[in-house]
Amino acid sequence: YMLFHKVPFLYGSGVIEQNFQAFKESIKEMIMSEFFTKDRLESFLQNEQKQIDLKPMVVSADFDPAFDALSQSVMESKLGSALQLFGGTEALETLREPFNKRLKSAVVKIVSSETFKEQMTHRIKNSSFSDDFEKSIRDIVEQRLEELSSKKVKEMIQRLISEHLGWLVLWGALLGAVIGLLLSTLGGL
Repeated sequence: YMLFHKVPFLYGSGVIEQNFQAFKESIKEMIMSEFFTKDRLESFLQNEQKQIDLKPMVVSADFDPAFDALSQSVMESKLGSALQLFGGTEALETLREPFNKRLKSAVVKIVSSETFKEQMTHRIKNSSFSDDFEKSIRDIVEQRLEELSSKKVKEMIQRLISEHLGWLVLWGALLGAVIGLLLSTLGGL
């Protein structure tokens, strides 16, 4: 009660209510400095990047536009006029499926290579993505703290105390009463 309400003549009571803005700023700084440091975010992103498997995306990708571009390039080249004798673009159409399979296989091999993974790690590490990620997290924390009122914090702390610290409060009251009784009886002697 004394954390949130000013008790007359009791120094320090109502401390959360009186210093609520500083309290929120301290929470934000603690969260950002303990949980979301630049090093931790970079480490997290690198670990996540290692778990990214691009192979399923490549396998499910549609490579028809690549084949269409290749067909158009062939038809516009010197080879195109010769291909017109054998059916033109329709003759190339029989190559669509083998081309797609081979291209997918080649791209899977590329994205699975250590060189590609190292380049991806380097790009993530040297990009501004981790800075942007840190700023986004900071913005989320600030926004959520702005939504908090002293009443909401009071409810959260009271719920925490009742759920997890009820016995501690009870034992503190009981021990305080016993010590108080002992001191009052000893002081009366």
